[in-house]
Amino acid sequence: MTQSTCRLQAVREYLGLPLDDVARHTGIGVYRLTRIEALEEEPTAVELKAISAIYKFSPAYLMGAEDAPAAPVRIRSRATTKLHPKDEEELMLFTQFLTAAGASD
Repeated sequence: MTQSTCRLQAVREYLGLPLDDVARHTGIGVYRLTRIEALEEEPTAVELKAISAIYKFSPAYLMGAEDAPAAPVRIRSRATTKLHPKDEEELMLFTQFLTAAGASD
């Protein structure tokens, strides 16, 4: 796991989830979560599965092993072609979050 690929902290912050909430819902201590996000410790498979369930992103995506799924063509319209790459990445994250949230209903 490298800092350039691990997305745990970035996704948590994107979702606006405080560490306390993640700790409460996963059963993983705040100190442990902090160390995982700081790349000082690797999450276990059980921990990663619990975090993934809350964040609604695959464990592979969270750990940087896979890219975000391609956005549907209708989202990649002319209006989005002028987005800054960082904004496009945010749009992709938001799209994946909405898709995952819809699948869990």
